[in-house]
Amino acid sequence: MIDSTAASTSAATKDQSVPGFISDFDELIDTDVKNFIERSKSLGGLVAEQATIVSAAFAHQRHFLLISSNMKKPDVSTLEELLRPTQGDVQTIIDIREAGRGTSVFNHISAVSVSISVLAWVTCEAKPHLQIKKTLESAQYWGNRVLSEFKNKDARHIEWLQAYYQIFNALANYTQEHFIWGIQWAPTGIDAREIVKTMVPKSTEEVVDVKLVIHVSSQNPSSTKMPNLRRSKKIARIELVKQMWILENFESQTLEIEASISHSILISNCNESTIHIKSKANAVSVDGSSRLSVMIDSLVSSFDVIKSPNFAMQVLGTLPIVLLDQVDGAEIYLGENSLSTEIYSSKCGGINLYLQRGEEEYEEIPIPQQIRTAMGSDGRVESKIVKYSG
Repeated sequence: MIDSTAASTSAATKDQSVPGFISDFDELIDTDVKNFIERSKSLGGLVAEQATIVSAAFAHQRHFLLISSNMKKPDVSTLEELLRPTQGDVQTIIDIREAGRGTSVFNHISAVSVSISVLAWVTCEAKPHLQIKKTLESAQYWGNRVLSEFKNKDARHIEWLQAYYQIFNALANYTQEHFIWGIQWAPTGIDAREIVKTMVPKSTEEVVDVKLVIHVSSQNPSSTKMPNLRRSKKIARIELVKQMWILENFESQTLEIEASISHSILISNCNESTIHIKSKANAVSVDGSSRLSVMIDSLVSSFDVIKSPNFAMQVLGTLPIVLLDQVDGAEIYLGENSLSTEIYSSKCGGINLYLQRGEEEYEEIPIPQQIRTAMGSDGRVESKIVKYSG
């Protein structure tokens, strides 16, 4: 029989051996993260594989939190080295998503892939819980598809999604309690460069992107340029020029901008990324971007998409017009407030429209792409949409 007094004493000693913020982080891992891992294992396959890396990423973040409390604030390059293990996990999670394209769980692994950047909260200098909540919205974009597909069909998938969302809620509460003003470095602590020297060196060609999530407010419209993005040969740029937001050359990123009703947004060469345009903007134009997902609140004018294969968009508010030109594969999600949206397509194929009426699930409606043209008896040429009946 176990001595309860001895067990309590042992637990107390263990709790006293680490700072309180580490004990609470351990509890988050042992409860919320562990629950997500178990739910993922029940689904198996790529979902379980990806969840294993999520667990490793949180373990690496725990190590970072522990050493940060005993060292001086590092410079940018040293911070990059300290975060390299976590960034390696993030990239692996993204790679699993790419390997899972076309599988039945692509929505699942996409929800995790586009939002694992939540771990970048350690780079926020104030109120990281706000950034965590914003990143959750990226997960919900894909999570809504999981809900739509498995609601009233297989509860395991819904429980898996809820477990993943709970990690964000727990992490937001945790940072609000312990890191409301960001990481607290030790002014008289160890030089961070000494810690880096003990780490296993990586190839100098490997790129580390510490700022995993870029959040730019229109109230602070300074230009942000990031030359070190993985697989990007051109300089990534997000900038407000007068009344025009310019986003270009991003790869596998989660971006968010605060727009206003006078702002237009130009997006070009942004691949395998997710962009959330908050507040009501004027118009959006997307050009030459592959596998891009865009979430918008509302637009005054139109949403134009040109030569952007495998495109996806979701409208939370209202949108008058969508213009598609030379788009091969697209998913357009319209909510109850945007059912009056008009869609014009030219030289497009594989366009699916998803409509949500009230509390009902999304209804999938393919947009016609075949047209029959014939000469009428009066000599006039007539073109009609080819309809199929199952």
